[in-house]
Amino acid sequence: MQDPPEVILDLIRKVEGRLRSGLGRAREREGESWFKLLTASVFYRLIYRITDVKIRLTTGDFRLIDRKIVDVMNQNA
Repeated sequence: MQDPPEVILDLIRKVEGRLRSGLGRAREREGESWFKLLTASVFYRLIYRITDVKIRLTTGDFRLIDRKIVDVMNQNA
């Protein structure tokens, strides 16, 4: 329950009939300690540098993906 459940409904409404995927981005992280923020920042920067996964460093890691995209990803795996 790190992120509010209503975010899921917002993503569904935005994706339905218009988009193939949706990406959630946190505006603020209320109540998280400086240590949590620091370790999360280090983790995502490390992943960005050592893998081919290019993510925005300020983006949360939750997504809504259309079934067609999942099927294509599974074919190419």
